[in-house]
Amino acid sequence: MTAKRRFSYGFATAGHPGYAHVANVAAGVLASVCRHFQSASWYPLRVELNIPRPRNIGPFEDMFQCPVIFDAPVITIVFSRSSLDAHRPVRRTTPVVTIADVARDRCGEAPRDTLGVIFEHIRLQVRSGSISIDSTARAMDTSIRTLQRELNREGRDFRTLVNMVRAKRADELLRYSNGSITRIATELGYSTPANFSRAFRNATGVNPSALRAAG
Repeated sequence: MTAKRRFSYGFATAGHPGYAHVANVAAGVLASVCRHFQSASWYPLRVELNIPRPRNIGPFEDMFQCPVIFDAPVITIVFSRSSLDAHRPVRRTTPVVTIADVARDRCGEAPRDTLGVIFEHIRLQVRSGSISIDSTARAMDTSIRTLQRELNREGRDFRTLVNMVRAKRADELLRYSNGSITRIATELGYSTPANFSRAFRNATGVNPSALRAAG
């Protein structure tokens, strides 16, 4: 019998409107944290979500690549005890947690509309370092085409939202962390600091170095 360990997290906003989407993304982030110490091919033994069981659980199990249990007390990633002894791959950087992240976790409410849910998905993806419309659609239990139609109705597109979230995240990192501009560029997925600086200037009208100097 496989010895198991549990990695759990609970939100104060559990049960609020829109929480199902937040719980699903949060479970993905917890799995990503575990995968950070394993490998890209690692998957949990089981995922437990504190949301009602949906009619179709297939998209959830496809996303997490393992069985998914619903109506759990808290969000939990279940994994084998032996994985704790696995070789840890070397990582160049560790994602930064800012005071804004803490404030969102302690005080933030669950998104109240679809656009807010999409924003939250993208924000968590930006923090995890892997952004795609496919993973957003799967996390929301919908198709890419349906998600794009919803964005079109709001007069938005996925790439624009990603750029907006990246700019907001960059602003937080520049204001509330002492990480170098090179590190911030890497964390946000830009190939070079120059590309990051150009994108940030286009989004905000200010150079990253000027914002930090003024802060």
